[in-house]
Amino acid sequence: MAFIRQTTEVDFGSTSIENIFINDFMPGAQGTYVKVYLMGYKYACDNDFGMKISNKMLSRHLSLPIEDVLGAWDFWESRGIIRKLPSDKNDATDFGIEFLSLRQLYVDNNFRSNTPLKRDSSSLSPQKPQNELQSGKETEDMFESIEEIVGRPVSVNEAIEISGYMDVYSMSPSMVVEAYTTASEKRGIHTSKYIGGILKNWYDKGVFSMKDLEARREEDTLLQHQYKRIFDALGFFGRSPSKAEKKAMDQWLVEWEFPIEMVMKACENTVYATKPSIKYIHSILAAWHKDGLKTMESLENHKPAKKTKPSGSNKRSGNKFHNFKQAPPDYSEDELKKILKEINNLK
Repeated sequence: MAFIRQTTEVDFGSTSIENIFINDFMPGAQGTYVKVYLMGYKYACDNDFGMKISNKMLSRHLSLPIEDVLGAWDFWESRGIIRKLPSDKNDATDFGIEFLSLRQLYVDNNFRSNTPLKRDSSSLSPQKPQNELQSGKETEDMFESIEEIVGRPVSVNEAIEISGYMDVYSMSPSMVVEAYTTASEKRGIHTSKYIGGILKNWYDKGVFSMKDLEARREEDTLLQHQYKRIFDALGFFGRSPSKAEKKAMDQWLVEWEFPIEMVMKACENTVYATKPSIKYIHSILAAWHKDGLKTMESLENHKPAKKTKPSGSNKRSGNKFHNFKQAPPDYSEDELKKILKEINNLK
């Protein structure tokens, strides 16, 4: 006796997709990658072991270049929801795909559990970060703190992305919580992508710990105060510096290491400018920087080189009359007496 089910020439079956994939993974993927995943998952659910499915067949079935199919599997592997099964053949396109259980993945990444499950590294994607610091009590507390800040559970996708950011930017759980706190207080934004942007910004500035962050914030506070002093000196009231203006002032104060007194001295020279501007101050400070003037004392002692003018004694006029030298007249004594007598008669 056997139990069998009739098959039809047309596939009227159905394929069940976990809502975790639809809610957490699908929105952040390209449409091509979703098509490849769903078609591959459908083949996996058919359980027709007599049918040999390859990436090239999948490419033809979906009318996609083979490169797009392979790119899709690379993407889903990086998300940690499939595992590539290498083949004995030397064909780079010939490998199997194991679709990991998203429910099990959720359980494995559920750091909120009071008795967390022991995680087996073999159940993780090879591309997924496996920093041991992220599996301890500190990380459990991190996700609990994040959920308190955002007011909802952290999804599987977010947990994977956060772990990736921690690994790429070498950030501790406390720094991640601080990033969420900063984003919530200043912008009211809680997306993992925005948090990743904050962590990248800290990484680029060399901020890797709370001590580094506090020092950076103190420096930023000082810069904000100095921005205001400069703007007040220039008469720029009622507006904040633009990004370009901040970049210029940072160059004076941070890169060129001018004390604020030197910058204020440069601002005093705007009395000679019809329209004071950051560009005008920049030209003054750039000249001082070139001359190595970094203190008020060096500025006071600095004597700019005077331009030498050609001597006027060697310069000849182009006027011929001006260059004419008249010889003194040669009069006899009698002639001089006669001229003097004529002058006297005229009086």
